Amino acid sequence: MVEHIYMDYNSTTPIAPVVIEKMADAMKKIYANPSGLHHLSRDAMDVVNSSREKIMNMLGAGEGRIVYTGSGTESDNLGIIGFARSNKNKGRHIITSSIEHPGVLNACKYLESTGFDVTYLPVNSNGEVEPEALENSIRKDTILVSVMYANNETGVIQPIKELVEISHRKGIEFHTDAVQAAGKLRIDVKNLGVDMLSISAHKFYGPKGVGALYIRDGINLDPIIYGGGHEFGLRSGTLNVPGIVGMETALDYSMKNFDDGALRIRTYRDELERHFLESIKGLTLNGGVKNRVFNTFNVTIPGVKGGEMVVMLELYNIFVSSGSACSSKKKKPSHVLISMGLTEKESNSSLRFSLGKFNTHDDVEKAKQLVPYVVERVRNTHARDCNKVAKGGA
Repeated sequence: MVEHIYMDYNSTTPIAPVVIEKMADAMKKIYANPSGLHHLSRDAMDVVNSSREKIMNMLGAGEGRIVYTGSGTESDNLGIIGFARSNKNKGRHIITSSIEHPGVLNACKYLESTGFDVTYLPVNSNGEVEPEALENSIRKDTILVSVMYANNETGVIQPIKELVEISHRKGIEFHTDAVQAAGKLRIDVKNLGVDMLSISAHKFYGPKGVGALYIRDGINLDPIIYGGGHEFGLRSGTLNVPGIVGMETALDYSMKNFDDGALRIRTYRDELERHFLESIKGLTLNGGVKNRVFNTFNVTIPGVKGGEMVVMLELYNIFVSSGSACSSKKKKPSHVLISMGLTEKESNSSLRFSLGKFNTHDDVEKAKQLVPYVVERVRNTHARDCNKVAKGGA
């Protein structure tokens, strides 16, 4: 089997071997329903709560609680819609940014359909929300601000602590989608000051289908899933015990030897980025380079289409993305890049490279050779096609 070069970690990460091992053990030994009354169920709930406490500690949360969900999107929905429903008597205005993940944007659009008013903050050319824009958008009826910690397409890190301080001065609660930050940044909930924070296990070497929402003490939410009243009455449904064990193990795995791992991946990222800038004519970087997660870079390559490049690179066993994994099949320009000022044509010519723990120096060397070659091949094909059209009298 030909070894493939996977550089789409922001879409999803491979599951770490230690996570698979721990989950398999949980599947064999901890099979009882945690909501039951007998001792096997109590044992299962003990495991669930032990993982809950460890996740809290790894997120730097001195108080509050973790509510388990089925994904980062569900965590975002519970935080935003659940808060809006519970606090609508205080106001019906919510602020978010124009570059959020669809899990946030579509939750806000739903709320608009039910009578809420949403402000979508612009970003500058670096892809950053400017604190002044938030300050100027706050109204008397504003009840919640939701701005992502790190962007999934560009890797740009938002000034969350400053945005939280502005919100709290006005008595407004703050939610952040930290799905792309967990495992790539040392998250300290207490230091950030956020009131709610969403994560998803499959972004940091854990299983798909399990996420969590951190909720500060004193924050009231209405459930968005109804049933038996599990998870403090906020998220009904039988708990995914192996998934929860996997998420806790994965978060621990992603943070072990964090500095050394981040340095290695950042070095690979910078080497690739530098080589592409030097070897691919017209290539430009999207997003600021100072404040971004260590594994990600996004580029625009004139003369090619991002989706076309994804398909062509796959023929050479290189796997990358042309945008958000949740929207790349819709063939629409990236709302993130458009918000940053790129044209639709430039957006459609973009590629995202996101590296991770299992990438090697050999992967980087092969990608340095093959990506420019594939770009040139695609450009030459387009040039020949244009010549044929021109000769045909078009």
